[in-house]
Amino acid sequence: MKAFKEAEKQGFNIELDVRITKDNKLIVVHDKIINKKNVEKINYKDLPKIKNQKIELLETILKYFQNKKTGVLIELKATLKSKILCKETEKLLYKYKGNFAIISFDPRLVKYFKNIVPTGMSFEKRYNKLVFNFSKASFIVLEKSLINKSKIKNIPIIVWTISSKKDFKITYLKATNIIFDKFNWNFRIK
Repeated sequence: MKAFKEAEKQGFNIELDVRITKDNKLIVVHDKIINKKNVEKINYKDLPKIKNQKIELLETILKYFQNKKTGVLIELKATLKSKILCKETEKLLYKYKGNFAIISFDPRLVKYFKNIVPTGMSFEKRYNKLVFNFSKASFIVLEKSLINKSKIKNIPIIVWTISSKKDFKITYLKATNIIFDKFNWNFRIK
């Protein structure tokens, strides 16, 4: 939460990953395995801390950012409980209105939200136009190595994860937006 608030203070949007626990709580965490435990097989109250910090609930984040200018890009991680993940996320999006968008590597999850919030289809290995069209997404999220290989036209593109000045220079003219990892102010173009 501290990092999200700092990003807001600096005028940046945020991106976060969402998983579902055994007791169907939506949590903000990238890794499926924490301290050798699968977060999807643990109740929320029993989750281990990460660097002495509790894992936040998606609801806490959406409540904080409701009706704010800061954009929140919510990456839904596919799971055997994807149907519940989608329904619970949908409830929160209706409860907390904000500048929210959904992305996923699973086109079914993206398609689920197409009439609720802006959606983006994520690609890591290669862009697939058929998958994109099936998802009904309004933008594409590409791993940085794909930006120079793609012949995508007239579709907004977000590139991830930029962690060096070189990556930034290669991508910033071709991307609509960029996801940084540990943003460094030296990346700024003068």
